[in-house]
Amino acid sequence: MAGPPHLSTLHTIPATSVKLYWAKGPGVSDILGNALDESIPIWWNLAAGTYAIDGLPAAPAGARDLLLVAEYDGQTVVSALPLLAAEIGPAATQSN
Repeated sequence: MAGPPHLSTLHTIPATSVKLYWAKGPGVSDILGNALDESIPIWWNLAAGTYAIDGLPAAPAGARDLLLVAEYDGQTVVSALPLLAAEIGPAATQSN
């Protein structure tokens, strides 16, 4: 999410988390079902980082993308990883 770091009085819990969804396209309206069990924590002092996800469940029929969805300060940021290119290309980002 763009912008300055967010201040937090409680540093023991993430400021937000990125939820993962299977989707039939790159937008929130394309989501198929509920969020996956895995989520990526975003800490109050995190500027950049990497996160490995092992053992994703099989994508449901019709899924074309893995969406990464973060919500903070009333803003939703969605990044879509196309299933065929998820391991070889950068994510496309869409802000709402």
